[in-house]
Amino acid sequence: MILFSHSFLIFYNLLQQANLEKQIKELNVRIVDLETKSYASSPRPATGSRRMESRIEELTNQLHQTNKEKSDTSRLQRSADKLARDTKFQLAESDRQRAKLEEERKTYESQIQSLRQAMDLMVAGISLLLCSFLPSLDSLANGRKRSHVCKTTCRA
Repeated sequence: MILFSHSFLIFYNLLQQANLEKQIKELNVRIVDLETKSYASSPRPATGSRRMESRIEELTNQLHQTNKEKSDTSRLQRSADKLARDTKFQLAESDRQRAKLEEERKTYESQIQSLRQAMDLMVAGISLLLCSFLPSLDSLANGRKRSHVCKTTCRA
């Protein structure tokens, strides 16, 4: 929307400039004609030519003002374009960073899953060892109790 209105302003300013330049040329031609007639007819001062000169000066000032507005508008457009490019670059950079972090997160989740599976296997192995080792410990403990009971009864 801003780009459209900016383009319209530039086009409008160019039309105004062209119209003002055309009016200046026409007025210059009229001044020359009036001055020629004025010199030929009488030596009195030409008030019409003074009015024409002031009108030419006014139109020239309008032309300069229009050119200044056009250059300001162009400068603002370039600034807006630069801001848009910078914003697009920042957005693209942000998207790249987000994709990289998402990939790292997936990698870490995969590693965590692998470590959990390894831990589950180790816990299962320890449980299996304890199940096979505990009965041996019980029989060993019972054997020691019996031998201790025998030793104490034999001494008495």
